[in-house]
Amino acid sequence: MDGCIPLSREMLRDPIDVGVADAPLDFARARAIADRRAREVAADPMLLAWYDRGAGAFSPGDLLL
Repeated sequence: MDGCIPLSREMLRDPIDVGVADAPLDFARARAIADRRAREVAADPMLLAWYDRGAGAFSPGDLLL
């Protein structure tokens, strides 16, 4: 895609890291943990980006300029 640049951590404003030591971690459990952590920071949080280190997957994949 022309005009797209890869997302990097430096682009994120006030990122919140959430680590989970025990496995397995499926999407539903990961989302519940992230939602709970986000509510500690804001009353009405919205997930804007995520990164799964184990799978090397992230969203959004590209950031449009």
